[in-house]
Amino acid sequence: ARPRRVISNTRGHAGADVDESSIVTAYRNGATAPDLAKTHGCGPKRIRAILDRHNVPRRDDRATRSGGTNRIQPDPETVATIRRLYVDDELSIREVSTHTGHDVRVVRRILTDAGVTIRPPASEANATDLTPDQEREVVATYLKGDQSLIEVGRQFHIRAERVRGLVTAAGHNVRPKGGPQRGYAERLTELGVTAAEVKRWAHAQGMAEAPTNGRVRSDLVEAWAEAHPTSTTTTSSNTDMAGDAA
Repeated sequence: ARPRRVISNTRGHAGADVDESSIVTAYRNGATAPDLAKTHGCGPKRIRAILDRHNVPRRDDRATRSGGTNRIQPDPETVATIRRLYVDDELSIREVSTHTGHDVRVVRRILTDAGVTIRPPASEANATDLTPDQEREVVATYLKGDQSLIEVGRQFHIRAERVRGLVTAAGHNVRPKGGPQRGYAERLTELGVTAAEVKRWAHAQGMAEAPTNGRVRSDLVEAWAEAHPTSTTTTSSNTDMAGDAA
């Protein structure tokens, strides 16, 4: 009798070791068996066998791909976390995937379902041409201390990662996330004015849009100081007198 041909049930390295715990976690977070098979260099059948061995209820991946009834619906906390990492912290989709343990496709779907506009790839987003003078201006703006990497990036239409690169390439350290902004509060105290007052004044002068929460731009603070020399002088004098009295 002609010998029967044995066909491997897996693709790639059938006997290669795989991290079963990561497969289980990724599957529970929404990754599909075919996607995991590609990632780990094996066949979907082996992925399903691993899931069965760990008593993981299996979904119909076709329904997941087509948006059917078996599609995983993330909890509100997960959606909020992914949105914050992508929108506020400006991490890439792949970085969000690494932080949360969710598959890249799942992260993208959650963002899209939440109405978030997906940014172009970093290579495209960072393609904005900046002259050497503009690069120095980016660094100088960040070093003023009143704007974060993200805020400076938005001002110059580049990604926060590029701002970080320009700052470090110029030999400066990046401030810790959420750390104090050196010189900002001190300058407002020196002028005897609050950030809200500067914002309202700048809006009235047509120099800024309607006031919003957050720090006021340093250029607006200095513009206020130039427009109120009497207040600045009085505040400085009071400070000197207080120092003499002490």
